[in-house]
Amino acid sequence: MYRYANFMGAQRCSRTPSVPSLSSTHLLALHGDEIFILVSSSVFVHLCYSGMDQKPNLVSCFCLDLDPETTEHISDACLKHEILFLLNSLGFIYAFDTVNGSLVADIELPPRTDIHAAEPLKSICVSPNLDLIVVSSNSSCFLPLRLSENLRENMVLALQTWRSERQLGASLMNETQGCSFRMDGAWDASLLSLLYKTKNYSESLLCQQAAYLQPRNMSSGAPFGWTVVGGGWVKALKDDMEGPLSLHIWSVSSYSALFYVLHKDGCVTLVHWDVDTQDVTYHTLGKTLCLYSPDDEASLVITDRGLSLVLFSVTQNEFLTRLMIHGSASTADTLCHLNNWGRCSVPLHTLEAGLENRQLDTVDFFLKSKESILSSLTTEDGDVQSELYLSNMQELVPALDLLCFYIHGTDQETQSKHFSEQLLQLTLHFLNAQLVTLCDLQSQPDPPLEQCVGILTGYITKLRPFMKNFRQQPLPVKTPHAGRRHGVWENMSVENIVSDAILTNCIPEAQAFLRAHGHHSSSLTWLKREGLKLVYRCLLDTCVSEACQLLQNMGYSIWDELHRICLHTSDLKIRTLLVYLLQKEGFLSEQQQQAIHTVCKLEELCANVCQTTEDRKDVVDSRPSWRICATSQEVKTLQNALTAVRDEPETLLLHWTKDWDSEIQESLLLPWKENTDMSVVTPKILFRHLTLWHDWTRIASWIESTGQPQEKGDTERPLWPLISLEVIDENTLCCSYTRHRLLDELSRMNIFIPSEVKDFERFVERLAFSRRLMDAEATSPEHPDVHNRFVVLCVERGLKYMLYSYLDCHRLNPDICSALADTTLHETYPWFGFLVHIRQVSDNTDAERMFQVSLSNAHMLIPGCQPSVNNMLLDGHTLLALATIMYAPGGIDGVLKECEEPSLCQQNVDLTLLKMALTPYPKLRAALFSQYPSNGGSSDITLYHLLQALSPFHPTHFFTWQPTNSLAASDPISTLPHCSCPELVNKLSVVEQLDTFFYLRSGRPAVAFSTFLVHHLLKSKVPKQLIHQVAEDVYSLALSCFHAPVVISSCVCFLELLGLSSYKLRMDVNVANVILRHVLSIQEEAGHKSHIQALAQRMLKLVENEVEAAKDLLLSLEEVVDANLQQEDSPLPPHSLWVTVVQFCLLHGIPISTSYLKYCAQRQDWLQLLVHTNSPEQVFCVLDDLNPVLCSHISLALQDTNDCSLQGIGSDTNSLHYVLLQCLSMAEPGQMLLKECMRWKVPLFSVLAASTQDTDRISCLCAWIVTSVDAATYTEITHTVSDSIDHKWSLDDLVQIWDILLTRTDSSTLQKAFSIFMEDCLLLILLEMYELCVHHKNYTQAKQKIVDFQSGLTSLQSMDSSDTAPIPVSWLHTRASHLLQLLLLQSRTSYELQKVLQLLCDGSSQDLCGGMDIHKLSMLSQILEGHPIVISKQLLRNYSPVALQVECQRLLKILLEGGHFTLAHQVAELAELPTDNLVIEEVNASGHLECLSALHPILPV
Repeated sequence: MYRYANFMGAQRCSRTPSVPSLSSTHLLALHGDEIFILVSSSVFVHLCYSGMDQKPNLVSCFCLDLDPETTEHISDACLKHEILFLLNSLGFIYAFDTVNGSLVADIELPPRTDIHAAEPLKSICVSPNLDLIVVSSNSSCFLPLRLSENLRENMVLALQTWRSERQLGASLMNETQGCSFRMDGAWDASLLSLLYKTKNYSESLLCQQAAYLQPRNMSSGAPFGWTVVGGGWVKALKDDMEGPLSLHIWSVSSYSALFYVLHKDGCVTLVHWDVDTQDVTYHTLGKTLCLYSPDDEASLVITDRGLSLVLFSVTQNEFLTRLMIHGSASTADTLCHLNNWGRCSVPLHTLEAGLENRQLDTVDFFLKSKESILSSLTTEDGDVQSELYLSNMQELVPALDLLCFYIHGTDQETQSKHFSEQLLQLTLHFLNAQLVTLCDLQSQPDPPLEQCVGILTGYITKLRPFMKNFRQQPLPVKTPHAGRRHGVWENMSVENIVSDAILTNCIPEAQAFLRAHGHHSSSLTWLKREGLKLVYRCLLDTCVSEACQLLQNMGYSIWDELHRICLHTSDLKIRTLLVYLLQKEGFLSEQQQQAIHTVCKLEELCANVCQTTEDRKDVVDSRPSWRICATSQEVKTLQNALTAVRDEPETLLLHWTKDWDSEIQESLLLPWKENTDMSVVTPKILFRHLTLWHDWTRIASWIESTGQPQEKGDTERPLWPLISLEVIDENTLCCSYTRHRLLDELSRMNIFIPSEVKDFERFVERLAFSRRLMDAEATSPEHPDVHNRFVVLCVERGLKYMLYSYLDCHRLNPDICSALADTTLHETYPWFGFLVHIRQVSDNTDAERMFQVSLSNAHMLIPGCQPSVNNMLLDGHTLLALATIMYAPGGIDGVLKECEEPSLCQQNVDLTLLKMALTPYPKLRAALFSQYPSNGGSSDITLYHLLQALSPFHPTHFFTWQPTNSLAASDPISTLPHCSCPELVNKLSVVEQLDTFFYLRSGRPAVAFSTFLVHHLLKSKVPKQLIHQVAEDVYSLALSCFHAPVVISSCVCFLELLGLSSYKLRMDVNVANVILRHVLSIQEEAGHKSHIQALAQRMLKLVENEVEAAKDLLLSLEEVVDANLQQEDSPLPPHSLWVTVVQFCLLHGIPISTSYLKYCAQRQDWLQLLVHTNSPEQVFCVLDDLNPVLCSHISLALQDTNDCSLQGIGSDTNSLHYVLLQCLSMAEPGQMLLKECMRWKVPLFSVLAASTQDTDRISCLCAWIVTSVDAATYTEITHTVSDSIDHKWSLDDLVQIWDILLTRTDSSTLQKAFSIFMEDCLLLILLEMYELCVHHKNYTQAKQKIVDFQSGLTSLQSMDSSDTAPIPVSWLHTRASHLLQLLLLQSRTSYELQKVLQLLCDGSSQDLCGGMDIHKLSMLSQILEGHPIVISKQLLRNYSPVALQVECQRLLKILLEGGHFTLAHQVAELAELPTDNLVIEEVNASGHLECLSALHPILPV
């Protein structure tokens, strides 16, 4: 258009002024090299491009016969068959002949009568065969017009006449000019080119252009006729469409018209109008980017949701049928998948046509359509419709026969070999899939299904011979169309060849081309693999259409393959794109969408955590740098799982989510739901989470809420879901301690889990732990027959005392507990019957029960017989029988009565038997059976009286002073006398009142406090003054007895009980003891007591004159400090003692001494000087003792500071100075530094601890490594090694740390640690060798390191064993062997393994490798060099001669299969294996090759 504008401008300037100005340009048509343009609605221009000329040639140009007013109202134009139709917005149509510019017809449109009648006309469109014209308004209506048949025929006739005249004129011109013209319709272009060559060029050109620009009124004189279709103007829009809207004509055919309505939001609605039915159909699309419609009814629309094909008046089956006929079956299959249509049934003749045309996609589509017919033949009850399955299978037999026929036919043709292989692969895949389905369905014998299996296996057997021919052809196969694209592929790379072959469906030709050019691989599998790589690259570049085309042409299901890529890709961009496409097309289920949402949420949360961590690193924190920010353990664990490789983005593969159900997703997101409403969380998931992380606080809150349901309005406690006992029983993931703690808490609430209720012993144990077993007041557990089962348990286990306590606690009796009345238990366990009867006596002491107790007691002594008095007498237990008779109802008279009742047979006693039994006891027999009658006047109490009167027997009747004893009621003493009786105390005891200070000296502060409280403070009218006075007295007592720890402890406790501070007392006593220890260390032992008394007198002066006494004591303290500084092996560190001096001075308000500061200044220890300074003035006092440099620096630093700036040093308990000071003040500073190193995770503390005398280098080394590694390594180490601050490190711990770090290939941390703590250790050399091999691949230097290590190890072994070392030589040897084995296992390629083995062989490291034969392994790797066969890692991990032979046998099998007989012989000789089978295999292979050579002689090239 730009070139034409320049051309027209030049014409207007140079020639005719009558051409109107260029106000508008309308492109009418493009046909090949020809362009038709309407300029300013009145000038028709025809341009043509010829040859390589970049400028267009003007073919024709003329003005239309329209006045200026009419030209202004032309709103649209349409060119059809060289007839130009112009639309006047006022309601007229003009038709012009584009050959001569004459007016063919003008049409006046019928007027409109609706409310939009004033709306101007906007568009016009004419059908291709000039039979229908459609005119539309701007936004609402359109008018269809039908042209008469006569008019169409005359138009065509006029065009033919004009073409004939033009050809005739061209012939005459040829004869006249003597040159030939091109008869391609470009008459004016040819004429123009000739005029340029003539002499009168300018004049002729002006005449020609003037003739073109003149309006022509040549009418064809054809009769004009037209009619309005239907009822005239048709309303194109629906009533519910909201404006503003814009109506456009898209296409017009003889039978329909297609419009599109553009909404204000960019969306498009297609409107289809049918000529025959006069129906208007609507179809709404999204935001439209591009529209295209050919002359037929198919319309292509590109919207924001993708590409859409719109067809009206066509059914789905008709469309798919046309698509398979004119397109491909794979395209139809993909379209059905995209639109969620079921696969249509492909007829047999379509399969036959596809086989004839070599269309594998049609065959694939046919077989897939039959899969849907043969599947899902199960009823709702799970039964298989075997008869229907057999019927469908029999209908499929002709198709299978056809496939077998074509496989057999094409297999014989060389050019069809690849088609035959692919067709065989599709057919076998279908048959095997159906056979697998049948095997899954056939759970029991079913004749129809067995017949189907027979049909399938028959076809598989029939096709099996063709499978033997699947081998790569060494020579290229010539195909009829093999050279079709060879010229294009000659200069392409292999990747571009594969891409072009797949896109153009020339895969077999590409295979032949690659074979011809000697490419290493050209199989169909390789081509598909390369095609999938191209698909992935297209997805990286967001070329979805090209990727889909590649998949479709390779025979893949587009959406299934995109779904697979989406699940397995780690690229976030590709995954996001594919998720959007799959979700849009409905290929993601609700479960998959939920899983994707969970993955995105996890990635977002982890990204936020990482971003927060990075942001925190940039912020200056006031806290110590070694303090780790508290992060939840769940976040750390998930972050480590996401970042297996640190440089990769934190992306989860969607493939991992294939087995994620809703519970797993909820479990993954649960750690981030902290301090929120938990009532919506699944109880099982929540309980698993809390117990897994041992969150006892929240577990206890949840358990507590079970008994107190929370209302919705209660915001004080978190909401918890309801939890069942089954959830607690089956989802507890905590340790045993927390589990028992949880179950104890539940048992206190009378809640027991089902598993413990079923196991009665565990149930009893839980009752005992919760203190409910012996709690009679507690609610009884909801367990049936618990008392009976517990009684039986105790009886069977012999738990006598526990059973008695249980019966006594719960007040059980046979009426309540049936097990107590079990006669079987009574007979089997006599002690049980005795215990039961004893319990009954405690509740009711009647005669019968007492007698039964006695019988049970007898039964325990005589377990072999029935318990009765007669049996006791017969067995010789006479006294036992008499004791039993004492408790019989009625006494001895009652048991001597004869009674026939069976229930009383145990009480009856045979008189004769009793007298015979009493024969050895004559006095007792005489007392019971006296031969002389009593006179009645005796007051003596006989045994008989006891037996008669003391029934039932009771302990309260034993003594005469007991009021219940009716036989001695006259005794005045009513209580049993004892030494603490009030009468004896009042008569004989001496009462003494002990004061408070007596109890303090005795070490009884609580008694002292109670005495002071009762006897003094409660009676005092001025309690505050009394408390102050007693505190002063206690202080004086403590100072006088400062050397007695018992008195000092009592005084401190007493002051604390009074609510007073004991700091002053403790400080002064500590100072006194420090001075005393120093004095006693330099004096003789004889004068110790005098020194103690003198020092006590000096301490007591603090009560009378505090300042002077404190100054006096300060002098002694300074002497102690000086002596301590001069003493190298002092028990107290100097700085610790100095802290005591400073605190003593501050306590008593005296000036602080500077002796220690002067000592630090003299030693130039500026750090200790500043740490122990309380004011700048103290620093200025000792500046002269510092060197000039330190003096100037410290003076400059302190010149603007005040006193408060230094007073805060060391006051922060979390500061580095404070921690160091505290550690140095301890008796074992090194151990404390190691503890602080583990507590704060500061490796520096372990380095400082190494400089002390009370630590070993192994502990410092281990602590440094554990606190220097990253979080993931730290977690792994602490799983095997304790992370307690009190842990004692040993060589075993170092072994664990060594193994973990080398497994992670983190040798740098070990190397740095040993260089710090053990710089002369030989393991440093070995670690350098490991670094050279693993990270630098420098095997030459690594060899020298091994030699150095071996020489150093030999030197250590030859040294005297008495020379102790922190690491034994045997330990070094073991670690070296482990490192070399790990180096072999971590070799990632066979080349690296070979280099490492060669390195060990050259370095003579056989003794370091344990039982591993390095030389044989090296020789084996050299034999396998250059072959894709590697030595198994299992052999390197567990080496033995037997394992070597097993591995060599495996390698022999692989080498024999590949035909490598020479290598196989070498391997067999190396492993000392027999070679007979190798010779046989080689001979067989040679014979086979000779046979092949005889059958197929090699032809000369």
